[in-house]
Amino acid sequence: MWLMFTILGCKTVVEAPEIWPNAGCVADEVAEDVTWNTEQWWQRSIIDDVETHVQAHVPASVNCTGAIVMAPGGFQAGTPDLNSDQSEALADMGFMVVAYDPRGRGESEGEEDANGALGQRDLAELLRWVAARPDVDPQRVVLFSRSFGASLASGALGRFSDLKVRAWVDYEGPGWMEEDLAHASDQNQETFAAIVDQQPDSDLWWDDREPAGWISNVNVDYYRVQGVPDHALGEWMGHAEAMVGGATSASSVWFNNHLITQPLTADQLRDLAISGGVEPGNNYITNTIISIMK
Repeated sequence: MWLMFTILGCKTVVEAPEIWPNAGCVADEVAEDVTWNTEQWWQRSIIDDVETHVQAHVPASVNCTGAIVMAPGGFQAGTPDLNSDQSEALADMGFMVVAYDPRGRGESEGEEDANGALGQRDLAELLRWVAARPDVDPQRVVLFSRSFGASLASGALGRFSDLKVRAWVDYEGPGWMEEDLAHASDQNQETFAAIVDQQPDSDLWWDDREPAGWISNVNVDYYRVQGVPDHALGEWMGHAEAMVGGATSASSVWFNNHLITQPLTADQLRDLAISGGVEPGNNYITNTIISIMK
């Protein structure tokens, strides 16, 4: 599998392969206290040449490793997430940790896509690029999304069946957003209302971004990390019910490390949720990712 890249001054620009690699290196055993460097590059879209900014903690002394690709929450740039304790803890164990600024955010080009079809395709291309690196085991790539980042993750995995990530770890992402927003803050409701009001087809806009609408097409392991109260939706568990129950094509479905083999109600999931809530950088999430990588 070849990887295309160019050096423009001090700027490295890459283009992803068109499909997930069939083979690659085999990851070394999980280590501790590994030294790592931070690299950056710009990923050029094969559709419209928009370049998105990517940064990664890359192990310096590991020949082949697993990788965690992070989809940011809200409308945030993602590269600042590399400064988190979670990212550094995973890098210390020898994993590559990859973060990026979705188009229109941070140092990326293009217009804000609000986690729609273009943003989902950008994430798919980034996943393929990471999986095809000679120092990454393509069978040990985990996709981790926070909150609204679930729209990016679900759309990428649901649209592109070649993305054979080891697992998708979904931290408290929405399910059916139009329904979920009724339980969100006034600010969140106003933000989305202002965007949707500008769309020529509001139904199509929502359809592109509804995680519960895409998850039935997701064919990899699905891990839901969920606390109560939810970081954005309080006591509401309807989004968790929609996602866990809708993951009908997933290889396996996990809810806070409980293997789920049948549909559960919101009340049943609330009983399994982590009391007191889960912070985005909580050790619980880190340990969940590590357990998947082993």
